[in-house]
Amino acid sequence: MQLDKLIVHLRPRNAWQAIDLGCRMTLFWYRPLLCIWLSLSLPLFLAIAWFSPLLAIVAVWFFKPLFERALLFFVSRAVFSAPPSIQSCLRAFPAQIKNAWFSSMTWRRIVPTRSFNLAAIQLEQLKGAALKKRLSILHRSINDQSAWWGYICFLWEWIILMGLFAFFGLMTPEGVAEFTIYQLVYSQYWQYTTALLLYISFTLITPFYLTAGFSLYLNRRVELEAWDLELEFKKIAERLTKPIISGLLVISVCLALPMSVVKPVYANSIMATEVENPPSDKKESDESQPVKTLPANLDAYQKQVKAVYKQPPFESIKTQRHLEWVGPNLDYSVDSDDGYKWLETLLKNLSLYLEIGMWCMFITLIGLVIFYFRTQLFFWRNIKVPTFEQPMPDFIKVDQSQGDLSNSDNLKRRFEQALANGDFRLALSLLMHSSLLKVRNQYPVKLSQSMTEGECLAEIKPKVNADLYHYLHLLFNRWIALAWAHQSIEKDQLIELYQQNQAAFLTDTPNSGVH
Repeated sequence: MQLDKLIVHLRPRNAWQAIDLGCRMTLFWYRPLLCIWLSLSLPLFLAIAWFSPLLAIVAVWFFKPLFERALLFFVSRAVFSAPPSIQSCLRAFPAQIKNAWFSSMTWRRIVPTRSFNLAAIQLEQLKGAALKKRLSILHRSINDQSAWWGYICFLWEWIILMGLFAFFGLMTPEGVAEFTIYQLVYSQYWQYTTALLLYISFTLITPFYLTAGFSLYLNRRVELEAWDLELEFKKIAERLTKPIISGLLVISVCLALPMSVVKPVYANSIMATEVENPPSDKKESDESQPVKTLPANLDAYQKQVKAVYKQPPFESIKTQRHLEWVGPNLDYSVDSDDGYKWLETLLKNLSLYLEIGMWCMFITLIGLVIFYFRTQLFFWRNIKVPTFEQPMPDFIKVDQSQGDLSNSDNLKRRFEQALANGDFRLALSLLMHSSLLKVRNQYPVKLSQSMTEGECLAEIKPKVNADLYHYLHLLFNRWIALAWAHQSIEKDQLIELYQQNQAAFLTDTPNSGVH
């Protein structure tokens, strides 16, 4: 690791300063980071969104820890003044996801410190117990805010999502797709819109989340390994080496000048004589001194060094924390050592039952979510969700044993029978009941038994078109005049209301009439 090539100034920072540095790095490299993210996630999103938009965004969320490794590959090299190209990042992506890919997509997926941990997993290539021990050392700090950064990015994703929802809800023309929870779950328009907006929020926040986590990792390495001191020592050594080198050059030039005056043959003869007849006193002095040589087996020497480093002074790193009571003395004496053993047993059992209960609640919640969205998740099975019929208001009561009045043929048969018998009140109630059934089936109108005529009209008005509401308003006025004011109604008026009913709801036989 060549620390002298870092493009950021390393120094011990607090966690929020390191996060701010990571956000600055993201803004500096945002274009390549965005291109890498889109190159990996967008094809997957578009391919699955063709069948199910909800399943597409779930797939992007599930594979996001793997996509983040390509972003980390770019940042970890760009920070050392060697930013790779987008093509090289994509080519290196399969090799980057080999280490700990299963844990990254399962239990490590929901850990808020994922961006911080990913640097240790990918850059240090650790696994199993070694990785667990390394992460324990990296997180052993009172200045560790990596989890809070994960929560902040999660909240920002939802803030962006809600803002985009509000924008799309305001820009969507009235009558196209109303922005309600019902439409959000069952409307195809809002399903695709929700998946797209969630993908946009992931795209905007993921580079910041990943790069700030990497910045926190660098800051922690500076605290543990004193990288800033190492850089300063290298600068000092470089600063001191320059005058020494220049002095040596001057001395060598000064010594070379008088040597150039001596004849070459004389110099060669003296050198040859010295080589042939070395001084005896020099030999004796060299023999008197001990000869320092490296051991023959260098591997054994290295193993001995590693064994020394694994001994307690170097390897045993322990951090102990304890609470100390500084208040008044509350010492008490217990006659028996097992006097409070029952309390310890009780607390252990309660904690066990509480854990089991929480896991049961969590599994039940996941099952309910899957059951509620089963039509979207298992779209290929064509699951039919049972519908529960809403109650009709009490002010209109019609015998439905003779057939469903939402069917045009049943309505026509019973309406003509009521006209032939002269029961105009029954004929009008049949029209009322049939109209409310069709409105409830075709529009998101919620009716209840306690509603009055005015409350029904108020509930229906904002959810139907103007022509249908004009017909229903006229029908309700006729019903109120007949049922409450006891004003009679003519047969021609009933036939006209029936024809308007057929035209308003666009039945299969809109031109059918009653004679």
